[in-house]
Amino acid sequence: MGDLTSFLFIFFFCLTIFCGPVWFFFRIPLDLQIHFLSGGNGAEMRFDIVWGLLSAGIVYVDKEWVITGKIREVTLISHPLSMDTQDDGIKTPDAPEATAADSDMRDIIPFIPVIRHFLSDLIHQIRIENITGEITYGTGDAALTGQIYGYYHAIHPLVTPTISVTLIPDFFNVLFRGWIHGGISIVYPCKLVIRTGRNALPVIVQMWRSDV
Repeated sequence: MGDLTSFLFIFFFCLTIFCGPVWFFFRIPLDLQIHFLSGGNGAEMRFDIVWGLLSAGIVYVDKEWVITGKIREVTLISHPLSMDTQDDGIKTPDAPEATAADSDMRDIIPFIPVIRHFLSDLIHQIRIENITGEITYGTGDAALTGQIYGYYHAIHPLVTPTISVTLIPDFFNVLFRGWIHGGISIVYPCKLVIRTGRNALPVIVQMWRSDV
């Protein structure tokens, strides 16, 4: 009896050690967070992807895009994204033949069912978080400003309380300022990756065998 008890204890202990972290990471949602602020000092935008303690994002501030990576509040990466498109005097080669593009399209066709299943799973796992904000806007045309205000309040009851953004019209000026905060969650991102990989693996293997 003692040997059986010891065996069961060791078995469930090992099962907990192995399955505990797997279950924990499997249940962590993937959050897509959006922050927008516009005012007299210019516009600031931030798009973050958050998974547990890890986050990666792109920020627009002071007329510059910056890529960031964090663990909790500790910034590991902060790198400006260069948008320079200066001509260095080097001529680019001629465009490839149309046959190359046709070949690329033929390579994508087998993945169409995989993409379809991925989008279907993604739609079922998306959860819109509470999006709040306040926007003051004006088009310079009082009639157009009023139409936009009316359209917004016509659809607003359909999305409340998921989206709660206050729209304030300005009938005399051309402007757009305010703030928006919200996000979208993917409930089981690990499950989405596993199912997509399982669907894509046979296609990849078949393409690899055809190339050998």
